[in-house]
Amino acid sequence: MLGLVESNQYKTWTAMEFDRLREQIADSPVGSRLLVLDSCYSGAALDTLSAGLSSASRIEGTYVMTSSNATNASRAPQGDHFTTFSGEIIRSLTDGIQGGPRVIDTDTLFRHVRASCEEQGWPVPSRQIGRDGDRVELMSNRWGQP
Repeated sequence: MLGLVESNQYKTWTAMEFDRLREQIADSPVGSRLLVLDSCYSGAALDTLSAGLSSASRIEGTYVMTSSNATNASRAPQGDHFTTFSGEIIRSLTDGIQGGPRVIDTDTLFRHVRASCEEQGWPVPSRQIGRDGDRVELMSNRWGQP
């Protein structure tokens, strides 16, 4: 289940089954997809995406980033506008990645955000890549190297 804002375990309508989201993603005609899950224990969704089978069951062309693994809470400091994970994604895309490539793709973004989270002692993000999902170009990098 994906908890929504003010979710309540006794009110099932305040959360969404991840399988429903997975079906929508898999049925989409879009060739490349980036799914960012920023919630506690979001890494558990990676098992649902691959349906516990093999890498062949991953949704082709999809890159999934989660703010934590399946057994750890994510971090949302009180008073901050964003969680630590979303804040790092936004900062990386807004400010660019120094010494990075000319174009920021999904895997470059993830590796940069993961390193930053590890350096700060925050929950370590997880990922899952469906064929070529790691090559999805997101934007130009203002610090990019040729």
